[in-house]
Amino acid sequence: MTSTFKFVNIMWACMDITQVDISPVPNNTVHSSLFFVLYTVVGGLFVMNLFVAFIIEGFSAAKDLTVEDKLYQRFRRVMHASRPRYDIVKRPQNVVSTQIRKFIESRIFQAFSSACVAANVSLMLSENAGADENWQRVIDTQNHIFFGELVFEVVLCAIAYGPLGFYNDFYRFFDVLVCIGTVFGYIFNSRALGGFIKVFRLVRIIRLAARSR
Repeated sequence: MTSTFKFVNIMWACMDITQVDISPVPNNTVHSSLFFVLYTVVGGLFVMNLFVAFIIEGFSAAKDLTVEDKLYQRFRRVMHASRPRYDIVKRPQNVVSTQIRKFIESRIFQAFSSACVAANVSLMLSENAGADENWQRVIDTQNHIFFGELVFEVVLCAIAYGPLGFYNDFYRFFDVLVCIGTVFGYIFNSRALGGFIKVFRLVRIIRLAARSR
């Protein structure tokens, strides 16, 4: 009950904030409270429970397993990865799209994409309000660099799978949404929108966890 009251008080405080060294105004920034709720639910609850679930599942899966059990689990993973997939939108069959598709699905590109996601999320989590200007400049620079990498990856996927091919894969479609949201954040130069998009960029770590299974 006490934690609930604290949560509500913090949410109301977020709604009343104005600028630095300026007194709060009732209901001045309602979107700030929405950002706080989404950040708490997605970042503090969903992502944390996701990591805990992956860790517990990993330990449980490797506990008291015989060699036969490990071989059987490996066989199931191979069968799951090799199951037939049916695309909603047909893939383009021209030479350029085929070659780019092979490049995107290669282990080298997958490892590069995963490394970029891990590095971007790690640096974003290191951001804090008390950081000096040099470190904040590093954070902003890496955000621009990894956003450029995300745009490059989305463009390659659009060529490889077609403009409507994002419907065939949830993670590719999610990358497009993150990319569009980040572009709007740059266009309107809104820190609130940029912070809201950062939450979804942090969720991209789910893809890294899914690939590691």
